[in-house]
Parts: sequence; C-alpha cells; structure tokens
Amino acid sequence: MRHFNREFSKYIGTSPKEYLRILRFQRLLHLLQNNPGTELTELAYGCGFYDSSHLVKEFRSLTGCTPTEYLQSRKPHSTFFSKGSRLNIIELHR
Repeated sequence: MRHFNREFSKYIGTSPKEYLRILRFQRLLHLLQNNPGTELTELAYGCGFYDSSHLVKEFRSLTGCTPTEYLQSRKPHSTFFSKGSRLNIIELHR
C-alpha cells in the first residue's frame, strides 16, 4: 500500500486520500451550483460524507466558511462534473 501511495503521489502530486477529498469537494460544489435548494443532509450522502456535520466541517476547512455563507457570498463554479467535461470521470466510465 505504501508503494501505491508513493507512486500515486509521484504522478498526481497529492496523496490518494487528498485527491479523493478534492473530488468529493468538486462534486459538492457542482451539486450546490446545480441544485441550490437541496438539503445539506442529502448533499452529504450524495457526496460520500457520513452526515451533514462532517460535510460542513470539511467545507469550512477547505473554504473558511460554511456552505450557506459560501453561497451567500459568491456563486460556486465547478465544471468538473458537468456533461461534456473531459475531466468528468463519472461520465467517462458509464
């Protein structure tokens, strides 16, 4: 496992755990952008968080604010999971 982590970090530039953290956050931003009225609990489960409090804690650690504060201050911009995106690994593997 350590060998995989080293190789992954060598080629991607971050650990697998951090990479998944970034992907999860990108997915969350995409869902917030395209479904602004969705409850945090539903978003949490849809993005792989244990519950909404874990989502808020992770969101705050990455942005310095809560999802509600973030949406009030700016519009989220995430095209990572948008249809047609070259980077959309979910669409590419369907």
